[in-house]
Amino acid sequence: MDLSEYRELNLTALEDLVESPCNIYLVLPSGKRLVISQEGNLINLKMIKKYQDKQEVKVLVHVDDYPIVVKKRIEKKVEIMKERLSEKQWINRVQRFDNELNSIAMIRASASLLGINDTTLELVEDAMESTLYSFEKIPSLKTILGDICGRGDFFLQKALMINYLAIFAIQKSPWNNEATRNKLSMAAFLHDFKTSDINFIKTKLDENASDEEKKLFEEYTKHSESEYQILSKINEVPDDVTKIVRYHHVDVDGTGFPMTEVGKLTPLSQTFNISHNLAVVLINEGFSKKSYSGYFYDLSGRILEKYKDSLDPFSYIL
Repeated sequence: MDLSEYRELNLTALEDLVESPCNIYLVLPSGKRLVISQEGNLINLKMIKKYQDKQEVKVLVHVDDYPIVVKKRIEKKVEIMKERLSEKQWINRVQRFDNELNSIAMIRASASLLGINDTTLELVEDAMESTLYSFEKIPSLKTILGDICGRGDFFLQKALMINYLAIFAIQKSPWNNEATRNKLSMAAFLHDFKTSDINFIKTKLDENASDEEKKLFEEYTKHSESEYQILSKINEVPDDVTKIVRYHHVDVDGTGFPMTEVGKLTPLSQTFNISHNLAVVLINEGFSKKSYSGYFYDLSGRILEKYKDSLDPFSYIL
């Protein structure tokens, strides 16, 4: 048996599934191959465990079928997350934030591995509704941000903090309506799905950077354009969202990439980008009134005059 044509699975990958999405094989130490589950049949986990308890065996799927298994696993996890997010009975707030962080992890995984689909977009909407529900129950945004800091990995924290900051700010602006809130949430959860490098996001490029670091940074600066190209081909993603994603590294002081001319920044982009950079500061320094005030007053001194109004809603957080 040519094992190069197969991918190994662990039991965790199978426990999420009920029916087998493809043929699943069991390979014994002797090299003998058994079809442990055929496509459409129930997965017999007990039999697999029985074999594993007795001898060292491998659970395999054909490389062509592996993406199918990944897709089914993600879809199953998304179903679970949707159920948790839709729970309207108030639960421990940290547990609720963990649910939201896990939902963002599923959104990122789905977008990265499967592309943007209806399931992904439904989960985005549920996560946004959960955020609005949290606002109803927790009067202080500072409490919310403080609880999010330190939970989950950098990208999950950042996405969730941007969502809360942006929705909070837009609610205190003339642009507040259900459509704008949905767009900001969608951008918060879908941006950066083409990058996993936190170094440049947190520190930017050092003046004394090596040639290799400069090369990596050059590649990094292309990720927002790459994300834009993918999202712009999906009818279910509004144009405003694709524009936010495209320009989310353009600062309202006129710096950033892919362009430094901020004339193309819409009010939604301005709100999103301020939220994005503020979230990075708070994750980097830990949430405190000092770290927030430092960012707010620094930005108020360098923001371009025509965009000063976009900073006003954030003053209510202090």
